[in-house]
Amino acid sequence: ERYLPKADIIVNAIDWYPNEPHIIKRGMLKLMKKAGCWQISWGFEHVSDEILQLMDKKIISKKMQETIHISKKAGIASRLFLIHGYFGETLDTINENREALLSLPVSEMHLTYFMPLPGTLAFDEVEKYGSWSESFPHKDNAKAWQQYGFFNKPIFIPKGLNEEILEESMDQMYKEFYFR
Repeated sequence: ERYLPKADIIVNAIDWYPNEPHIIKRGMLKLMKKAGCWQISWGFEHVSDEILQLMDKKIISKKMQETIHISKKAGIASRLFLIHGYFGETLDTINENREALLSLPVSEMHLTYFMPLPGTLAFDEVEKYGSWSESFPHKDNAKAWQQYGFFNKPIFIPKGLNEEILEESMDQMYKEFYFR
């Protein structure tokens, strides 16, 4: 609702897009479209409610997915950002993300490997939910962090998975999504 007054002011002035899925309402989308919004980048992070809870997200997957459908009806494209290999990730949650990607009216998607960065609570909880990748040189080496990116290779491996599963499943999701 905080975007509504702004949308009234900028109608036909500029192209713009928001990225907050929990605030979107049907009427707001119509006004956003009128104001030039052509795409919304959704930082959903995951579609598994279990993992969303671990991420301390305040929204459920069903609501996020409904919002994408409402956006499509309003004529606004959706770009989806998801995290791959988060705490609690399993083959089932990977498949849940994959199925959602293939079923939602999303025009673009970006998967990134979960990266528990130094100084974050997640960094201190790695051993609770999994382990550092054996191919990751050392978690305390700043140069090693620079060589790894969110897209390159997984550095965190959730319990029950391995680096190969994470890499293959990410590759497969990209292929299935973009060649559908």
